[in-house]
Amino acid sequence: PPAPAPPAKPKADVKPAAPVPEIAKLKQSVQAAQAEVVSAKAEAAKAAKAAAGSKNGKLKQEAEKASGKVKAAEKKVVEAKKKQVKAAEKLQAEIGSLKAKKKEVGKAKDKAEGVAKPALAEAKKAAAQLKSAKDSGASSRAAAKKKASELSASASKAAATAKAAAAKASQAAFVAVDKTTADLSAAAVAAKTGGGAAKVKAATVALDKALAAQTAAVAADKAAASKAVQTAADAKKAGDELVAKATKEAAAALAKATKAEASAAAKAAAAEKALQAAKAAVEGLDAKIAGLEKTLSTYR
Repeated sequence: PPAPAPPAKPKADVKPAAPVPEIAKLKQSVQAAQAEVVSAKAEAAKAAKAAAGSKNGKLKQEAEKASGKVKAAEKKVVEAKKKQVKAAEKLQAEIGSLKAKKKEVGKAKDKAEGVAKPALAEAKKAAAQLKSAKDSGASSRAAAKKKASELSASASKAAATAKAAAAKASQAAFVAVDKTTADLSAAAVAAKTGGGAAKVKAATVALDKALAAQTAAVAADKAAASKAVQTAADAKKAGDELVAKATKEAAAALAKATKAEASAAAKAAAAEKALQAAKAAVEGLDAKIAGLEKTLSTYR
């Protein structure tokens, strides 16, 4: 079988040659015409020398013809130089136009800088305000939670004090009932052995009073317990409302600051983009002007 073909060598990247400026071509034309003049003069001198002192008409015709070639070549040089000068003037005009354009673009760049600087400052300010809103919101919520906790603790303490007082009063009423009951029993025993009816009556009245006081104390104890539950519920509700209000206000402030920061950041980004575009335009014109000026100085 035939041997496999060797792998193809990668082709080197060939960059296209830069276009030759028109003024460079014209300079080459002038140089070529000047070289033609030198050649024609040499030929004319040679023909004139050959014709000098000779009666050969053909040599004289050759000398005249050679002299005509010199004049034609010199005319060609003049024409080529005229074209070269015209091209230089055209190039100079183009440079002038680009410089005028650069002035306008420079004004636009200055204006863009004037917009970008305050826009960036505003964006930084908005970012700081956003951070402040976050910190402030967290702080206000923490303060509200602390206040709610304090309200709850205060209510619990007051309720516990009232409840303890009611329980103490109730206990005292029970003790009083026990005592008056014992007094009545003792009076009844004494009355059976003789006399003491008045003591029984007095003991009965005291017991009725003690029982009434006991009933009132039990009711007060229940009321204190119920009030303690209600007080705790009211304190929790008030605390929850404080926290909810602080949370709502913090969320509103944060939303406002977030919107303002996003808007300021977008404006700053747009202003910076416009500034960079203006700077690039100025740099591009600078490079183009420098290139044309170099071409002009090289081929004028």
